[in-house]
Amino acid sequence: VTLQLVVENTYPSYIGGQPSTDFLPDEMKKGRQILAEMGVPEGAEFICFGVRDAAYYQQVVLAEESVARHPNTEGSERTYIRNPGLENYLQMAADRAENGQYALRMGSVVSSPLPGDLHEKIIDYSTVNRSAFGDIFLLGNCKFTVTGGAGIFWISEAFDRPVVMIDNSPAGWRPPGSRDLFIPPKLWINAEQRYMTFRESIKAAPSYMFQDDYERDGIVLVLATPDEISAVTREMDQRLEGIWVGEDEDEELQRRFNSCYNPNDQGYQVPSRIGAEFLRTYSNLLD
Repeated sequence: VTLQLVVENTYPSYIGGQPSTDFLPDEMKKGRQILAEMGVPEGAEFICFGVRDAAYYQQVVLAEESVARHPNTEGSERTYIRNPGLENYLQMAADRAENGQYALRMGSVVSSPLPGDLHEKIIDYSTVNRSAFGDIFLLGNCKFTVTGGAGIFWISEAFDRPVVMIDNSPAGWRPPGSRDLFIPPKLWINAEQRYMTFRESIKAAPSYMFQDDYERDGIVLVLATPDEISAVTREMDQRLEGIWVGEDEDEELQRRFNSCYNPNDQGYQVPSRIGAEFLRTYSNLLD
Protein backbone atom coordinates (compact mmCIF):
# COMPACT_ATOMS: atom_id res chain seq x y z
CA VAL A 1 0.00 0.00 0.00
CA THR A 2 1.55 3.31 -1.00
CA LEU A 3 1.50 6.33 1.28
CA GLN A 4 -0.48 8.15 -1.43
CA LEU A 5 -3.23 5.53 -1.28
CA VAL A 6 -3.33 5.68 2.51
CA VAL A 7 -3.65 9.47 2.42
CA GLU A 8 -6.32 9.42 -0.26
CA ASN A 9 -8.36 6.90 1.70
CA THR A 10 -7.86 8.44 5.13
CA TYR A 11 -7.79 12.23 5.06
CA PRO A 12 -11.05 12.98 3.20
CA SER A 13 -13.03 10.96 5.75
CA TYR A 14 -10.99 12.41 8.62
CA ILE A 15 -11.60 16.00 7.52
CA GLY A 16 -15.31 15.52 6.90
CA GLY A 17 -16.03 13.39 9.96
CA GLN A 18 -17.23 14.19 13.44
CA PRO A 19 -15.00 14.02 16.54
CA SER A 20 -14.01 10.46 17.38
CA THR A 21 -15.41 10.73 20.91
CA ASP A 22 -17.17 13.14 23.26
CA PHE A 23 -17.85 13.80 26.94
CA LEU A 24 -20.92 12.83 28.95
CA PRO A 25 -22.71 15.56 30.95
CA ASP A 26 -21.22 14.32 34.23
CA GLU A 27 -17.76 14.36 32.66
CA MET A 28 -18.26 17.92 31.46
CA LYS A 29 -19.24 18.93 34.98
CA LYS A 30 -16.13 17.23 36.37
CA GLY A 31 -13.98 18.95 33.77
CA ARG A 32 -15.41 22.38 34.53
CA GLN A 33 -14.58 21.78 38.19
CA ILE A 34 -10.95 21.08 37.26
CA LEU A 35 -10.82 24.37 35.40
CA ALA A 36 -12.44 26.23 38.30
CA GLU A 37 -9.92 24.79 40.76
CA MET A 38 -7.13 26.21 38.58
CA GLY A 39 -8.77 29.62 38.53
CA VAL A 40 -10.11 29.42 34.98
CA PRO A 41 -13.60 30.98 34.94
CA GLU A 42 -16.44 29.15 33.25
CA GLY A 43 -16.57 30.09 29.59
CA ALA A 44 -13.03 31.51 29.51
CA GLU A 45 -10.89 30.58 26.53
CA PHE A 46 -7.86 28.41 27.18
CA ILE A 47 -5.18 26.77 25.10
CA CYS A 48 -2.97 23.80 25.96
CA PHE A 49 0.75 23.66 25.25
CA GLY A 50 3.57 21.21 25.90
CA VAL A 51 6.90 20.04 24.55
CA ARG A 52 8.71 16.75 24.06
CA ASP A 53 10.40 16.16 27.42
CA ALA A 54 13.21 13.77 28.35
CA ALA A 55 11.62 13.11 31.76
CA TYR A 56 8.61 11.47 30.15
CA TYR A 57 10.76 9.10 28.14
CA GLN A 58 12.96 8.27 31.12
CA GLN A 59 10.11 7.57 33.54
CA VAL A 60 7.31 6.30 31.31
CA VAL A 61 8.50 5.04 27.94
CA LEU A 62 11.56 3.18 29.22
CA ALA A 63 9.54 1.66 32.06
CA GLU A 64 6.92 0.43 29.60
CA GLU A 65 9.69 -0.92 27.39
CA SER A 66 11.05 -3.06 30.24
CA VAL A 67 7.60 -4.55 30.86
CA ALA A 68 6.82 -5.12 27.19
CA ARG A 69 10.32 -6.52 26.60
CA HIS A 70 10.78 -4.87 23.25
CA PRO A 71 12.83 -1.77 22.44
CA ASN A 72 11.26 1.66 21.99
CA THR A 73 13.75 3.86 20.19
CA GLU A 74 11.83 7.00 21.17
CA GLY A 75 13.09 6.52 24.73
CA SER A 76 16.73 6.64 23.67
CA GLU A 77 18.91 9.60 24.63
CA ARG A 78 19.82 9.71 20.94
CA THR A 79 16.38 11.30 20.33
CA TYR A 80 16.79 14.11 22.87
CA ILE A 81 18.21 16.36 20.16
CA ARG A 82 14.55 16.68 19.10
CA ASN A 83 13.47 18.05 22.49
CA PRO A 84 12.80 21.80 22.20
CA GLY A 85 13.47 24.09 25.13
CA LEU A 86 10.28 24.88 27.02
CA GLU A 87 11.60 28.41 27.57
CA ASN A 88 11.12 29.07 23.84
CA TYR A 89 7.37 28.60 24.29
CA LEU A 90 6.86 30.98 27.20
CA GLN A 91 6.73 34.10 25.03
CA MET A 92 3.86 32.48 23.12
CA ALA A 93 2.10 31.65 26.39
CA ALA A 94 2.54 35.25 27.56
CA ASP A 95 1.12 36.53 24.26
CA ARG A 96 -1.93 34.34 24.68
CA ALA A 97 -2.36 35.49 28.29
CA GLU A 98 -2.14 39.14 27.23
CA ASN A 99 -4.80 38.30 24.66
CA GLY A 100 -7.12 37.20 27.45
CA GLN A 101 -6.65 33.44 27.12
CA TYR A 102 -5.41 31.00 29.73
CA ALA A 103 -2.38 28.93 28.69
CA LEU A 104 -2.18 25.51 30.37
CA ARG A 105 1.16 23.71 30.34
CA MET A 106 0.57 20.00 29.74
CA GLY A 107 2.66 16.89 30.37
CA SER A 108 2.17 13.72 32.39
CA VAL A 109 5.85 13.77 33.46
CA VAL A 110 7.97 16.91 33.09
CA SER A 111 11.56 17.80 33.90
CA SER A 112 10.83 20.95 35.88
CA PRO A 113 8.00 23.30 36.85
CA LEU A 114 7.40 26.59 35.11
CA PRO A 115 9.10 29.70 36.50
CA GLY A 116 7.10 31.33 39.27
CA ASP A 117 7.06 34.85 37.83
CA LEU A 118 4.87 34.27 34.76
CA HIS A 119 1.55 35.88 33.90
CA GLU A 120 -1.23 34.67 36.20
CA LYS A 121 -3.08 33.18 33.24
CA ILE A 122 -0.18 30.84 32.47
CA ILE A 123 -0.91 27.77 34.59
CA ASP A 124 1.44 24.85 35.19
CA TYR A 125 -1.26 22.19 35.12
CA SER A 126 1.34 19.43 34.66
CA THR A 127 2.92 19.90 38.11
CA VAL A 128 0.04 21.12 40.26
CA ASN A 129 -3.37 19.91 39.14
CA ARG A 130 -2.72 17.04 36.76
CA SER A 131 -4.89 13.93 36.44
CA ALA A 132 -5.47 11.39 33.69
CA PHE A 133 -9.04 12.57 33.20
CA GLY A 134 -7.91 16.19 33.24
CA ASP A 135 -5.43 15.49 30.44
CA ILE A 136 -8.18 14.21 28.17
CA PHE A 137 -10.73 16.84 29.14
CA LEU A 138 -8.43 19.82 28.69
CA LEU A 139 -6.91 18.67 25.39
CA GLY A 140 -10.40 17.81 24.15
CA ASN A 141 -11.99 21.15 25.08
CA CYS A 142 -9.28 23.77 24.56
CA LYS A 143 -9.48 26.42 21.85
CA PHE A 144 -6.40 24.81 20.33
CA THR A 145 -3.26 22.91 21.31
CA VAL A 146 0.34 23.97 20.72
CA THR A 147 2.75 21.06 20.62
CA GLY A 148 6.52 21.28 20.59
CA GLY A 149 7.25 17.83 19.23
CA ALA A 150 5.05 16.12 21.84
CA GLY A 151 2.33 13.55 21.16
CA ILE A 152 -0.33 15.37 23.19
CA PHE A 153 -1.82 16.75 20.00
CA TRP A 154 -3.36 13.39 19.09
CA ILE A 155 -5.89 13.78 21.90
CA SER A 156 -6.92 17.17 20.56
CA GLU A 157 -7.20 15.72 17.04
CA ALA A 158 -9.57 13.03 18.33
CA PHE A 159 -11.89 15.76 19.65
CA ASP A 160 -11.53 17.91 16.52
CA ARG A 161 -9.56 20.61 18.34
CA PRO A 162 -7.14 22.57 16.10
CA VAL A 163 -3.42 21.99 16.52
CA VAL A 164 -0.31 24.12 16.06
CA MET A 165 2.61 21.73 15.55
CA ILE A 166 6.14 23.10 16.02
CA ASP A 167 9.59 21.49 16.21
CA ASN A 168 8.31 18.08 15.17
CA SER A 169 10.71 15.58 13.63
CA PRO A 170 10.98 14.25 10.97
CA ALA A 171 10.92 17.62 9.26
CA GLY A 172 8.34 16.75 6.60
CA TRP A 173 5.68 15.54 9.02
CA ARG A 174 2.61 17.74 9.45
CA PRO A 175 -0.59 17.51 11.53
CA PRO A 176 -3.63 16.00 9.82
CA GLY A 177 -6.42 18.55 10.25
CA SER A 178 -7.41 21.14 7.65
CA ARG A 179 -7.43 23.85 10.36
CA ASP A 180 -4.04 22.81 11.73
CA LEU A 181 -0.88 24.90 11.33
CA PHE A 182 2.76 23.91 11.64
CA ILE A 183 6.30 25.12 11.24
CA PRO A 184 8.96 22.47 10.62
CA PRO A 185 12.50 22.39 11.97
CA LYS A 186 15.20 23.48 9.55
CA LEU A 187 18.26 21.42 8.64
CA TRP A 188 21.60 23.27 8.37
CA ILE A 189 24.37 21.69 6.27
CA ASN A 190 27.70 22.55 7.91
CA ALA A 191 29.85 21.63 4.91
CA GLU A 192 27.91 23.91 2.58
CA GLN A 193 27.00 26.61 5.13
CA ARG A 194 23.37 26.66 4.10
CA TYR A 195 19.96 25.33 5.03
CA MET A 196 18.51 22.41 3.13
CA THR A 197 15.69 23.54 0.88
CA PHE A 198 12.24 22.44 1.99
CA ARG A 199 12.23 19.81 -0.73
CA GLU A 200 15.61 18.48 0.41
CA SER A 201 14.62 18.39 4.08
CA ILE A 202 11.32 16.60 3.36
CA LYS A 203 13.14 13.94 1.34
CA ALA A 204 15.95 13.59 3.90
CA ALA A 205 13.74 13.71 7.00
CA PRO A 206 13.44 9.94 7.66
CA SER A 207 17.24 9.74 7.78
CA TYR A 208 17.49 12.19 10.68
CA MET A 209 15.76 10.81 13.75
CA PHE A 210 18.74 10.39 16.08
CA GLN A 211 21.61 12.57 17.22
CA ASP A 212 24.28 10.37 15.64
CA ASP A 213 22.50 10.71 12.27
CA TYR A 214 23.00 14.47 12.41
CA GLU A 215 26.58 14.18 13.65
CA ARG A 216 27.47 11.65 10.93
CA ASP A 217 26.43 13.99 8.13
CA GLY A 218 27.33 17.32 9.70
CA ILE A 219 23.70 18.43 9.91
CA VAL A 220 22.40 20.83 12.57
CA LEU A 221 18.75 20.64 13.63
CA VAL A 222 17.50 24.22 13.99
CA LEU A 223 14.33 24.54 16.05
CA ALA A 224 11.84 27.41 16.17
CA THR A 225 12.57 30.74 17.84
CA PRO A 226 10.18 32.31 20.39
CA ASP A 227 9.11 34.88 17.77
CA GLU A 228 8.34 32.16 15.21
CA ILE A 229 6.32 30.20 17.78
CA SER A 230 4.36 33.29 18.77
CA ALA A 231 3.66 34.23 15.16
CA VAL A 232 2.19 30.89 14.07
CA THR A 233 0.13 30.66 17.27
CA ARG A 234 -1.21 34.17 16.73
CA GLU A 235 -2.11 33.15 13.17
CA MET A 236 -4.08 30.20 14.49
CA ASP A 237 -6.01 32.36 16.94
CA GLN A 238 -6.83 34.95 14.30
CA ARG A 239 -7.91 32.31 11.81
CA LEU A 240 -10.28 30.77 14.36
CA GLU A 241 -11.68 34.23 15.13
CA GLY A 242 -12.16 34.95 11.44
CA ILE A 243 -9.93 38.03 11.55
CA TRP A 244 -6.80 36.66 9.91
CA VAL A 245 -5.55 38.88 7.09
CA GLY A 246 -2.80 37.32 5.03
CA GLU A 247 -0.66 38.83 2.29
CA ASP A 248 -1.17 38.53 -1.46
CA GLU A 249 1.72 36.09 -1.85
CA ASP A 250 0.60 33.64 0.83
CA GLU A 251 -1.49 31.23 -1.25
CA GLU A 252 1.14 30.97 -3.96
CA LEU A 253 3.80 30.28 -1.32
CA GLN A 254 1.59 27.58 0.22
CA ARG A 255 1.13 26.00 -3.21
CA ARG A 256 4.86 26.03 -3.84
CA PHE A 257 5.57 24.52 -0.43
CA ASN A 258 3.04 21.72 -0.95
CA SER A 259 4.60 20.96 -4.32
CA CYS A 260 7.82 20.05 -2.49
CA TYR A 261 6.19 16.77 -1.40
CA ASN A 262 6.29 13.69 -3.61
CA PRO A 263 3.70 10.89 -3.35
CA ASN A 264 5.93 8.74 -1.14
CA ASP A 265 6.89 11.56 1.23
CA GLN A 266 5.46 11.64 4.73
CA GLY A 267 2.99 14.54 4.70
CA TYR A 268 2.02 14.32 1.03
CA GLN A 269 -1.44 15.83 0.37
CA VAL A 270 -2.04 16.49 4.06
CA PRO A 271 -4.26 19.61 4.25
CA SER A 272 -2.69 21.47 7.18
CA ARG A 273 -0.88 24.73 6.41
CA ILE A 274 2.66 25.85 7.13
CA GLY A 275 2.73 29.10 9.12
CA ALA A 276 2.37 32.10 6.81
CA GLU A 277 4.97 34.37 8.41
CA PHE A 278 7.49 31.52 8.68
CA LEU A 279 7.02 30.66 5.01
CA ARG A 280 7.45 34.28 3.93
CA THR A 281 10.65 34.51 5.98
CA TYR A 282 12.11 31.33 4.48
CA SER A 283 10.65 31.54 0.98
CA ASN A 284 14.22 31.26 -0.28
CA LEU A 285 14.08 27.58 0.75
CA LEU A 286 11.38 26.88 -1.82
CA ASP A 287 12.53 25.36 -5.09
